Amino acid sequence: MEETAPYPPLPEARGLRLRRFGTRLEDLEVDLSGEDRPRAITDVLVACTVPGRDSGFYWDLPVGKRVECLLVLAALAGAGEIGAGFRCECGQSLEITLTIGELLAAGRAGAGSRRAYRRRGHAPGPQPAPGTRQPGRPGVRG
Repeated sequence: MEETAPYPPLPEARGLRLRRFGTRLEDLEVDLSGEDRPRAITDVLVACTVPGRDSGFYWDLPVGKRVECLLVLAALAGAGEIGAGFRCECGQSLEITLTIGELLAAGRAGAGSRRAYRRRGHAPGPQPAPGTRQPGRPGVRG
């Protein structure tokens, strides 16, 4: 039996699971070489969701949920962390590495806070100016 993981939390995704990409022959039919990345992502999600759904389901997923699905697929493939490089306005390079679990937790926490603002009809509070320290988050700059 192939390894699967639960779909990211979403009411319309109850009972759905994700299986590892590249474990079935039909996965070879997914075109990952083109420039249409949204189509490629949708094709991967179609291929890896069990049980399958109609393609409209995947196109209607919020972008954040699509990203969560890709992170779950990366974890199923053995990725434990993802690194990225940035360049500060001052020209200094910065590298950051986060675990898949940290990325998923941050995305879910952020999604919950945005939902709460919409539900109550309030706009998010003022955001810190770029380069300023954020209260309660030592060493984290906005």
